Amino acid sequence: MDGGTLFVTAGILFFVILFGVLGILIVIGLLQLRKRMSKLPSKEQLVIDAVAYIFGSNVYYEPKGRLANDPDESGLLWFEDQTQDDHIFGTYKGLVFEMVDAHFTKDGTDKDGNMTTYTVFGGLWMVVKLQKSIENRVLIFNKKAFEYQAMRFKKWDDQYSSVELEDLEFNHVFRVLAITPQDVFYILTPRFMERLTAITRIQTENTVNADVLVVAGVYGNMLHIGFGSIPDAFDSIRYFAENAEQARAMALEDLRLPVSILESLVE
Repeated sequence: MDGGTLFVTAGILFFVILFGVLGILIVIGLLQLRKRMSKLPSKEQLVIDAVAYIFGSNVYYEPKGRLANDPDESGLLWFEDQTQDDHIFGTYKGLVFEMVDAHFTKDGTDKDGNMTTYTVFGGLWMVVKLQKSIENRVLIFNKKAFEYQAMRFKKWDDQYSSVELEDLEFNHVFRVLAITPQDVFYILTPRFMERLTAITRIQTENTVNADVLVVAGVYGNMLHIGFGSIPDAFDSIRYFAENAEQARAMALEDLRLPVSILESLVE
């Protein structure tokens, strides 16, 4: 065997051993993950316990449930297909609300002209029944979400006007559209604006996803709010939690955001 053949044979043997070791490590890792997950409560039990702890007896959980109020009615996003699960609904401090983990998609073409399916939105979608009803839609986008939607999916007609508010930080982060501008000031109270701005800032700092989409819209007396940087929040708990105590803490943390929104709406 000459030197060149020996070198090639050694190289092949090296990669065979390398991939064999990697394969063994992956199998060991999967077995350890399975063992750790077997000691954790189920996702459903974690959510049930978290909902009971935070909301009490007037809020309920349906693992495969869907929103009673269609997100398409908000006028915020243009999508064709949707999936929903982890439906949480009930009453909190007098506010009737519901929320799900949602995924909205739309078919289209890529830059090469090939048919593909775009993700329009993935994350938490919440609907809150307000005390007052407005006749026309109010649409609120963080500017990343507005650019994303306007560029790829949605073009709003000329009846919508852009509305500026007194809160300069909010104006820097959000774009507000309304048919009747005075409706905006009923929806965007100082507390609600402060909460939306804070949540957007926190999510932008804590996510590796550059497309942090935060949207809110009102039609009639239904407020729709979508937070698009936290998809499959409850599903990921069992993969990352080291023990049952940490898993329960993570489930509680996933509900802090919607609770903070509800608190900002309590009159």
